[in-house]
Amino acid sequence: MNTPSNLRSDTFLGTARAYLRYRPPYPKVLLDDLLARAAAPGMSVLLDLACGPGRVALDLATSFDRVSAIDLELEMIEVGKQEAAHRGIGNVTWLVGRAEDLTLAPSSVDLITIGEAFHRLGQGMIV
Repeated sequence: MNTPSNLRSDTFLGTARAYLRYRPPYPKVLLDDLLARAAAPGMSVLLDLACGPGRVALDLATSFDRVSAIDLELEMIEVGKQEAAHRGIGNVTWLVGRAEDLTLAPSSVDLITIGEAFHRLGQGMIV
């Protein structure tokens, strides 16, 4: 069976730096509104699915104690790590893999985000 191109681990091979540099940033007002709406006492763990080079994870990292960012593509994760180091952000754990395969303990995450990457997730996981 052929894997659909949107679910392959090499779909964006060679583009991670350009992806980080040229894609418009998420507006600060949008991220601030998300944080305000999601605010809950003790909110400290963020999970960013299909994170690419960390555009959401890195912009929200200072609002959380810990951030986990997962992407299918190693190159995206490597660029995200480099950008985190450049910004002095050290609370992000970077994971390479399918978001659908991630195993989490119940109530271990306070907020889950996904940017412009819904199409990168297997739609069979939606309930």
